Order: sequence, then structure tokens, then C-alpha cells
Amino acid sequence: MYTQTFTYNNIPKNHSMIKQSCWMLALLAIGTVQAQNKQAEKFAKTIQASELKEKLTIVAGDEMEGRETATEGQRKAALYIEEHFKTIGLLPGNKGSYQMHYPVYQDVLHSATASLYNLPFNLN
Repeated sequence: MYTQTFTYNNIPKNHSMIKQSCWMLALLAIGTVQAQNKQAEKFAKTIQASELKEKLTIVAGDEMEGRETATEGQRKAALYIEEHFKTIGLLPGNKGSYQMHYPVYQDVLHSATASLYNLPFNLN
């Protein structure tokens, strides 16, 4: 029978190297988060309440017809946002398009009735 013994002389017995590595990784992660926060703060300072109100007033306005999915109002709002993206230089992310098209199914209730104590009610 053949046996082979491996010895690991490089591993410290008190695991201080592992602890140091964990601390270094934690500090690196904190530094990365702080750098991201600084960049977010930089861009957050460019947001003006008046500009935000102007754009939200347009998107929420009557001409957008409520923006319900698969309606003309939703398409108008999407085009408005797409044009804004183009204006500020954002590149499309969906194979050259700013929008993603997908099928939408809509149920419609044509009529309904109910009764209470044998008295019919028309719900249309």
C-alpha cells in the first residue's frame, strides 16, 4: 500500500493571514462604496427641482392620457422620455432601441349583472 503525506508549512497556525486578508477586503469594499457614493452625489447635485417638476408635469399631464399600458397615452409618454434620453446623450440599450416591445393582453368586461334578494341590477 502506498500513502503520501502532504504538509503545509506555509499556513500560519493562528490564521492571522486570513484575518488580515478579510480586513483588507472589507476596507477595499468600503472604499469602493464611498467612491460610488461620491459619484452619485456629484450627479444628484445636477438635479434641479424646477426641471424635475417641468418634466414630471409633462409626463403626468392630460395630453399623456393617463399612461396606462398599451394605450396611446403610454406611447406618447414613452416617446417623450426617449427623446429626452437622446437629448442628454444616453445611448439605446436594447439592440439600438430605447424601448422594449412585448405582447400585452387586455381583458374586457362587456356586460355584468347582479341580483340582491331576486332584484336584478345592471352593472353597465
